[in-house]
Amino acid sequence: PPYLRILHVSAESMIWPGTVAENIFFGVCASRGMNTDGYATLDGETLERGWHVCRVLNFPEHLQKLAEDLETDKELFPYMAPASHRKLIHLARAFICNPEVLVLHEPTFFLPKELCVVVMDALREFVKQRGLVPADQQQESRRPRTVLFSTVAPLDLKYADDIVNMAPTGTDDDVATRHEVGNVLYSNP
Repeated sequence: PPYLRILHVSAESMIWPGTVAENIFFGVCASRGMNTDGYATLDGETLERGWHVCRVLNFPEHLQKLAEDLETDKELFPYMAPASHRKLIHLARAFICNPEVLVLHEPTFFLPKELCVVVMDALREFVKQRGLVPADQQQESRRPRTVLFSTVAPLDLKYADDIVNMAPTGTDDDVATRHEVGNVLYSNP
């Protein structure tokens, strides 16, 4: 249906040269036909929702300040930022767009365990509250939210209402082993 917005989020973090704010508000600007550098002209409710999402995702203090600084020209260079920061920005962009259906691949990829819990709690809250919005923004009138995600992380599976095993063969032990190897190969700097 035309009202149903579906957003796909890849496992790899997509960050563009530009400010942190430009990166997190990229999707909202694009969906409204605005240039991505026009984020400072977004309405106050959208900006507040964006900064709220960053707080929910537990952005480090310096990253939160950059997200809220609408006047800075300090660019975020994608490969200079730690993988965990790139991932948080990548996820924040999706939450700020506030789609009815959110499809994510490996939402906790590149994140340390404590941030994995934060992200999975945010996904649960996104569904429960019909979006990640500040308490003062009305929620009752919004359509329900659905999240579909793929993962090999046992922790992530604890957050799922339903699980579909897509592996052709194997046991739960095989999944845990693959995840442990992934942590060694893709450890957070």
